[in-house]
Amino acid sequence: MVFNMSKSGEKKESKTAITQEQETPQGPIACVFTDIIDSTSLWWDHPSQMCQALAQHDKIIRTILEAFNGYEVKATGDGFFIVFSSTTDALNFCLHAQKEIQSAIWAPEVVDYIADDTSTIDLARRPPRSRGLLVRMGIHYGYPSMSQKCPKTGRMDYFGTTINIAARVCAQANGAEIGVSDAFLGQLWRETMDMDWEVDEALKQQVLETKVVNRGFEVEDQGWVMLKGVPDPVLLKIIFSVFYY
Repeated sequence: MVFNMSKSGEKKESKTAITQEQETPQGPIACVFTDIIDSTSLWWDHPSQMCQALAQHDKIIRTILEAFNGYEVKATGDGFFIVFSSTTDALNFCLHAQKEIQSAIWAPEVVDYIADDTSTIDLARRPPRSRGLLVRMGIHYGYPSMSQKCPKTGRMDYFGTTINIAARVCAQANGAEIGVSDAFLGQLWRETMDMDWEVDEALKQQVLETKVVNRGFEVEDQGWVMLKGVPDPVLLKIIFSVFYY
């Protein structure tokens, strides 16, 4: 049995998985990157437990991305690159995935390791209580420079600045956090309000908060941030679970 979810984020059970071949998103896309914190060290110190944890993590991600119409571009070894036609779907995917990962039961070795080793986490911002794997996520919105099918996997792959920024936005998040760019927030506002014009930052944040606060998350403004390999600063916000910290 798999679960599906409504656009509002409500879980709905379904007895059959979707069997139709999924259409590949075209035009502007919401790009999501996910990344397991400190996976290399976990593989080194606890390979058997990490093998089980990765399989569990991948199952969570794939179940939820299907529920929100996500297209799996590729697995990156310790995370995923996923694209969505809708920013609302992208946000709901990340919120639900974080909740499922945080509430899952992980091997004691994984829980203890994350609790003891926080070298890759910005403790000055918000040190998380370890409950298992820590996964950071990032969302950016825009046009890919190029898309083409991978000859090995048959999956559509996407390239360009939009994808690079999405990966860098993900890298700015701590474990159990979701980084979101201003371009993503602008499109989220337009989708939500069904209006096609630019608005100020206060209105964008207001729409974001209405979608996350009543679901156990809060928003933190990071201001303008220089991202590696990106010449211009990006206005960034971080979404984090109030129950995890």
